[in-house]
Amino acid sequence: ANTAFDQDVSVLNPANMDTANFTYNSFNSLFNSCSSFQGTGCNTWDVSAVKQFDSMFARCDVFNADISNWDITGTHYYTGQQPWQNMGLNGTIAGMLSDCPAFDRDLSNWDVSDTPNISNFMNGTTKLSQTNYDNILISFASQLPMDEALSVLSGQPPVPGVVGAYAPANYW
Repeated sequence: ANTAFDQDVSVLNPANMDTANFTYNSFNSLFNSCSSFQGTGCNTWDVSAVKQFDSMFARCDVFNADISNWDITGTHYYTGQQPWQNMGLNGTIAGMLSDCPAFDRDLSNWDVSDTPNISNFMNGTTKLSQTNYDNILISFASQLPMDEALSVLSGQPPVPGVVGAYAPANYW
């Protein structure tokens, strides 16, 4: 990965691309380990046709783009007539923002209700404010089973006195 990459990516808007020809419409690891990437221009993207975001911004040390208005409903379950027809097609945001220590945005308006895999979605986002953390957790928990919602920030310490809640690393 080009760790020094930090360009305006607004011209890469998926809405202007033929996403039907992407392999499974995948943005998996697109900017993974681009430690200098801030995400300038990502806020303008229409990602509604993208199915997979695995580790897209993982290990982007300074990434803090406002992606709160992204429509990630393309990450839903896909069904075929035979089990092998579904392999690799189910959407995911697993690890999408893992180890992005500077990320502090409220993603509570995202519709994750039909997203098959959200594990470790924000694991390691150590600057996430308590307000953004609470908003995301409440939103995701209202859309998913609690164990899945909690897996968003897996590895974070529990909040004292709050049953089942976890705090971002900078909470302590």
